[in-house]
Amino acid sequence: MMASKPRFSVLQDGPYKGTFSYQPTGVPQEEAFKPRRLIRRAGSANYLAVVYGSRTDDTEKGEGLAHGWYDFVVTEAQPGICWIRRERNDRSVKYRNQPKHKDPGMDRGHSAIAEGGNVFFAGIVLFGGGPLDKKKKTEPGVLMVWQNKSGHYLCGMTMTGEALKSHVVQQTRFLKGFDEQPLLPMDKFVPYDPSGD
Repeated sequence: MMASKPRFSVLQDGPYKGTFSYQPTGVPQEEAFKPRRLIRRAGSANYLAVVYGSRTDDTEKGEGLAHGWYDFVVTEAQPGICWIRRERNDRSVKYRNQPKHKDPGMDRGHSAIAEGGNVFFAGIVLFGGGPLDKKKKTEPGVLMVWQNKSGHYLCGMTMTGEALKSHVVQQTRFLKGFDEQPLLPMDKFVPYDPSGD
């Protein structure tokens, strides 16, 4: 069951008219965020996690096939960019036998990625080949599923069925791959069910 209700406003003018702007709820997370974007290059079905110099610097500093679980946000300030970070539990499993990497605790997550700002969407996304994929059935870079799971932003959490799907399309319509197709295709979207946690 949700601990709080989503807080949002609906933008009334400009190119984002009708888009919900979600405000964070609860205690903000503060772990520093290394600017990493999710991209899909033209002519490729694989997704990459690309590190940039800063949120405003488009210089690529490195890239790799996305693998495992990531938290992601689409900020109001930069609605065409999908900012990502390894999901807390996925990262903990990956580094459990490496003492130099500490568990990030609850400071890691959506509000830290968004730096406490408003978002159009926040959720989680799973790619093949991550540390929780014990049998390695799916290759890294392959999008398996994405959800609207976020404890701080609660995007679409009061909606169900077609109303939720329509809302998700509206909120993520600015995210495109280099081929101009939706970065997060709806056939991979699975609504988050908080009763399943």
